[in-house]
Amino acid sequence: MSQGGKGGKGGKGGPAAMLRGLAVLVGGLMLLEAGLRIGGYRGPTAMVGQRDGMPVLLNWGLAPGLRAEPMWHRELERSFHVSTDEHGFRGEAYRKPAGPNSLRVLALGDSTTMGWGVEDDETYAAALQAAVAREHPGLDVQVRNGGQPGYTSHQGLYLMDQTGALQRADVLVFGYLLNDAREVE
Repeated sequence: MSQGGKGGKGGKGGPAAMLRGLAVLVGGLMLLEAGLRIGGYRGPTAMVGQRDGMPVLLNWGLAPGLRAEPMWHRELERSFHVSTDEHGFRGEAYRKPAGPNSLRVLALGDSTTMGWGVEDDETYAAALQAAVAREHPGLDVQVRNGGQPGYTSHQGLYLMDQTGALQRADVLVFGYLLNDAREVE
């Protein structure tokens, strides 16, 4: 077999050609990134914070001040409505200051806590509030839903720090499952 044919050491498909192609690809990507940065694109680092000296990416989340905003659930092929408070937490903020006969609960978590695909009054945070109120009629119970679609526990802790939400809560319900498991992979 000749050295210059296909598959040979000097052919077009050899390791040297693959390395040259890879170098061209990497160089092109570097030029693209440089152009985007010069053009002002900040990418997913636009909403990075710090918690305990570690960077926290908060590139998404529920917008504050939504009032029965329709959102589309692709898998269910229907919409559901979302309302948020001034921090982007689903539902209402605490209605009044905590008193001696009150219980304030903060539910932090991912899309399961947020209630992706269900109405505001169908989330587990809303069901928890209704159940506790039913069992303890004299207790002023309010549950805030701090669930954010796609968040991990690290992002949730940062959100909690930034909003000061835990300082106004008596109980914290921390519900992160699938997104934290993905981070470990």
